[in-house]
Amino acid sequence: MASRLANRCGSRLLVKYCLGPHSSLPHLDILIRASGERGSSAENQTSSIPGDDREVNDSRFEFRSHSTFRADPKSAVSGKPRFLNTGSRAFFCAIESLEDGSSGTGASRVFSLAVRDYFRDVQGISEEDADFISSNCPSFTTKVAEFAATSSQEYNDPNGRKLSFDCYLRMYLEKTSGSLLEPVFESIGRLHSGRGTSPLSKLEVSLSGENGLFKKFAVLESLGCPRRKLWDVLENNLEILSWGVEELHGKIVFLERLGVEKKNMVALVKDPSVFSADLEKRLGPILQYLAEVGVERHVLGDLMKFNPQGLIKMPVTNFRERVDFLLKLGLTSSEVQKSMRSFPQLVHLRLSNLTEKIEYFESLGIEPENMLKLIAKLPSIFRHSIEKNLVPKVNMLEALGISKNRIKKIIVHYPQLFGCGMDSLKYKLAFFEANGLTGNRLVKLITWHPRAFSFSVDENLSKKLRFLMTKGFEAGSTSMVRALAACLSISIVSLEARFVNLQGLGFSPKEVRDLVKKQPTILCLSEKTIRKKMDYLVKTMGRPASELLRCPGYLLYSLELRTKPRHEVLEHLNSKGLLRTGAYSLSTILQPREDMFEDRFMKVDPECYEVYNSHFEKETRLSVKTMVAL
Repeated sequence: MASRLANRCGSRLLVKYCLGPHSSLPHLDILIRASGERGSSAENQTSSIPGDDREVNDSRFEFRSHSTFRADPKSAVSGKPRFLNTGSRAFFCAIESLEDGSSGTGASRVFSLAVRDYFRDVQGISEEDADFISSNCPSFTTKVAEFAATSSQEYNDPNGRKLSFDCYLRMYLEKTSGSLLEPVFESIGRLHSGRGTSPLSKLEVSLSGENGLFKKFAVLESLGCPRRKLWDVLENNLEILSWGVEELHGKIVFLERLGVEKKNMVALVKDPSVFSADLEKRLGPILQYLAEVGVERHVLGDLMKFNPQGLIKMPVTNFRERVDFLLKLGLTSSEVQKSMRSFPQLVHLRLSNLTEKIEYFESLGIEPENMLKLIAKLPSIFRHSIEKNLVPKVNMLEALGISKNRIKKIIVHYPQLFGCGMDSLKYKLAFFEANGLTGNRLVKLITWHPRAFSFSVDENLSKKLRFLMTKGFEAGSTSMVRALAACLSISIVSLEARFVNLQGLGFSPKEVRDLVKKQPTILCLSEKTIRKKMDYLVKTMGRPASELLRCPGYLLYSLELRTKPRHEVLEHLNSKGLLRTGAYSLSTILQPREDMFEDRFMKVDPECYEVYNSHFEKETRLSVKTMVAL
């Protein structure tokens, strides 16, 4: 067509090549010159338009700006005279290399740059965005190049005049019913178009401008999603690309106000039933209710992360019923908020479910105040079935000989036990029995240290038991139970180091074992803490390190809030000759309650209060007239 028009219209012709179905795209100009206007002399091997000092490089694949038109001599490939722009010259050399099967990386680069220039010069997007597209749409570029190579002869005239890349691109899209968005979406991770009608063909968006596609990409990238992976976010929710940038940004700001973190927001954007919903209309009444009862709006961020669809569809009356239920039980607003954050499913449970659990716990004798502790500590207790979970485990504990009163305490203090599977509990019970923990000792373990049943037998419990036995603890002994409970969260390497550190204080292995047997919690203390307290004991209090063997609990008391204040009171009394002769043991000084220590020592001299209170803030100081138990 272009050739026929050129032959009819003379020496210089600007042809508008328009494709009907793609009339929304800009018309593309084809400049065709009659070959007779050019001489064949060597002087014409390089020429330029007026005012342009750039030259055509002889290299076949040097690609330059496609906005400058130049006279191109006979091609080294075909010998056909043509009149092309610099970019087109390299483009057609690349086509010819495809035709004769000699294409390589140079030709691929030419086609990529042609795509870049098209999006930059014709579609008006930035250089950076155009370069991003052309660098990340190899499949699209290859298909257009192959189309141009197979169609080039069809659109040539006898004098060698050819169409530009722009025209081949437009004709390719018309023939394949494709969309100009295909290379754009390939660049953000869309690997293939699939079968049937492309969803992109129905998408009406602009590439450039204030509401252009790349402005919207920038908003989504602000959530931490790389541009090359944006298709993962958009695949099921292309509708949002028809929104304005302001609307898209406003939706994200609203979710941020709810406390939704950016890393979790990407999942919401992917879900059209969530992100495309009128969030302010759906969640506004719930926000208003939360403000009325004193619960922070950010709690909705955790609820959205768990079940966004359920929350958006939930009537405010249902939400209100569940929160009111918890408040009427006696939970504070902050406790309700904490419960919803730790167990978002709470607001989706049936109200009858919540009521049934409360009634069951009441039947076990759990008092109202302990009921509140239980719910605040583990609100997920409500998800467990009474018949399939709670009752069988209570029956199992009773079969072990644990009283109902003890069972009640286990439920309140360590409800996590009921989150363990029955098979797992039975396996761990068998393990402890096989290692000598039977009868009353097993009851003590599960009553006082139920946390032990949350640890793996192979990865933790068996290793800890073997380690303690190497240190002289007898299997199944009470001291073994207490030591095991103390070291559940400590690695074997750290345990070994702590035994070594205690020996470094001058104690023999047997003395260290005796210390740990008397006070196994010592194993939880760091070397720094132990040394600091031992330095104070020996250097400041003037007592031998061996006194620790008689009072290992000394290491567990607060140095600043217990040991120092009491020691300085005794030093004050001793300096005034108000203490009876004979030294007081560590246990006599540290073990008594605050009121007992006050009666025995501080009331001897009113000045003791000033000495003692110098270690405390004003609100926690003892007065001469008032005894305060800290």
